[in-house]
Amino acid sequence: MSPMVAQKMTLDVRTGSLILFPSWLYHSVDDNRSSTERVSVAFNVMFSPYVEDMSPPNWKGNLEISGA
Repeated sequence: MSPMVAQKMTLDVRTGSLILFPSWLYHSVDDNRSSTERVSVAFNVMFSPYVEDMSPPNWKGNLEISGA
């Protein structure tokens, strides 16, 4: 299955890893079952104009909504 259509994705991380994703993306972290402390840091960042410069759509064309 392609990661582009997957229902779930699991990432293997190591100490010092930084994972960035959009705030609207549902996410979770498994319970820490080890005896060592885990530290999580969360923050928000906004790149302006993000959509136009960093995340343009992968398609070209016109979106037409009928009956709207």
